[in-house]
This record gives sequence, structure tokens and C-alpha cells, in this order.
Amino acid sequence: MNEKNKKYAREAMSIVEHAALKIGSRLPGTDGEIKLHEYMGEKLREIGIEPKTEEFAVSPRSSIGGLSYAGWSGVIISILAIFALAFNASGLWYALGALGIITTFWLVMSCFFYKTWFDMFFPQEISRNTLGVLEPEDGKYDYTIILSGHTDTSWTWRHSEHAYKYKDTNPTIGLIATYGKVGFGAVCFFFIALFSVFMAIVNICQFAGAQWVNTMFASNVWHNFMFAMNFVPIVTAVGCLFVVMWGDPNPRNASRGAMDNATGIGLSYAVIKYFKENPDKMPKNCRIIDANIGSEEAGLRGSMHFA
Repeated sequence: MNEKNKKYAREAMSIVEHAALKIGSRLPGTDGEIKLHEYMGEKLREIGIEPKTEEFAVSPRSSIGGLSYAGWSGVIISILAIFALAFNASGLWYALGALGIITTFWLVMSCFFYKTWFDMFFPQEISRNTLGVLEPEDGKYDYTIILSGHTDTSWTWRHSEHAYKYKDTNPTIGLIATYGKVGFGAVCFFFIALFSVFMAIVNICQFAGAQWVNTMFASNVWHNFMFAMNFVPIVTAVGCLFVVMWGDPNPRNASRGAMDNATGIGLSYAVIKYFKENPDKMPKNCRIIDANIGSEEAGLRGSMHFA
């Protein structure tokens, strides 16, 4: 890299350092995230680009930030399943099955498909996107290149925090302590939720007079399975507590986000600054947008608003 271009690399690095060291954690919709937006707005003005701001409502806990709620749901189902099994409270399975279905549906739709259907049920904050637009000198363009990074950071995994002490002595134990706990907790939640739905279906079919239910009840396999299930909910309750501990609730302990994603913010700005200062290098008939996107960690909400 020649010396002329190194200044743009240094510019990107200075943004990363400012975001991570001076601003710090930037959870979706928090003051920290807004501070980085304001900072990037000033950086755009420095090079003669007036930033455009898009504000939108976001529910940080409606997606991955709310995984601890799924853990609590699993703990509740596990504890009540113990009572349902001990006292033969068959009617309780309908409520537990419904809770398991609702929680699973929310998890899948919000955390994996990024649907906004459940946002209304969670506390809302105001987030924003900050956009810098660079057009050709004649104002004519045929296509647009979007350079993007997200301003917010994620919640800290308390499991990875606890495993930090093993990073030098036994990193394998650290990985198990981090991902093993969360994976075990996820298996526990889905198992107890599925079991509750299954028991609700069995009760419905028994009430309807389905013969296969009586046949199943009379089998040794069923008796052995139900004997084991007197103890399994204790295990699933512990596993679901690992999910509860997924994210540290203290925002001061959230990630500072140097890599995720101040680097994207810094590099995007460095590129648009380069072309602003070197218009002869600008791709022909091209518009460039420096998109500082908010609330990515809340389920791509800023990207959705921008799109």
C-alpha cells in the first residue's frame, strides 16, 4: 500500500478505536449506539457530505437479545412438568404445550427469520441509520454501490466470560464451557417443550378414545420412559438456566464491538472518503452510499428499515 492510501487505512483504524475505546458498548437503541451515529455524521460533514438520518423503533429484546426469556420459559415448563407428572395433572399439559409452542414459534420467527411480529410485546427504543451519499459530479448515475457496517454491538455471553480463565491453560475447556453449555441448554429447552406438546396430544387422543393411546400406556417401554421422565425435567431445568445466562443483562458488560462491527463502519467511511477526495477514481455513472446501519444485533432491524 502506498503512503497516499495508508492515510485511509489509518482513518478506518481511528474510527474503530474511537468506537471501541471511547464510546464502548453500543447495544441497539442505547446512548452508545447513538453516539457513534453522531460521530459518523460529523465525519461525513468533514469531507463535505451532509448525512441523512433515518430513525425507527426497535425492540432489542424481541430477537436474539431476548434468548434468556426462552430459557425462563424452559425452566417454568420443566418445573411445572415435575408437578404434572407427580400429581397426574393431565390438564396442565395443555398450558405447558401452548407455552412451548409459542416460545418456539417466537424463537424461530424472530431469531432465525428476523420477523417483526413479536416486537410489539417487548420494550421499544429508538435507533437510527446514518447515511452518506456520494454522487457523480454531474449527478447522473446508473447504479449504486452500498458500503455498510452496523453501529450496534451484541450482548456478552456470560459463558464465554466465565471461560476466559481457561484461554491460556486449556482453551478446549473454554470452548466446551462456552458452546457446550448453550448447546446443552438449547437441547433441553426443545426437548421439554416437545415433550409437553406430546403429552397434550396424548391426553386429547385419550379423551377422544384413540386405541393407540391405551396400547402405548400398556407397554413396558412407556412405563420405563415415564419413570425416567420423573427425573429428566430436573436436568432440563438446569440446562434451560444455561440459556437464561446466555447474555449478561448489564449493558456495561456488552461487547465493545471493534471487530463486530466498527471495522465495517471504518472501512466503509474510508472508501467513501477516498472517492470524495479522488473523484477521478470514482466508478463511472456510479453512486456510493456509506450506510451506518443501526440495530443489526436486534434482528437486522436497521437494514430492514433502510431497504
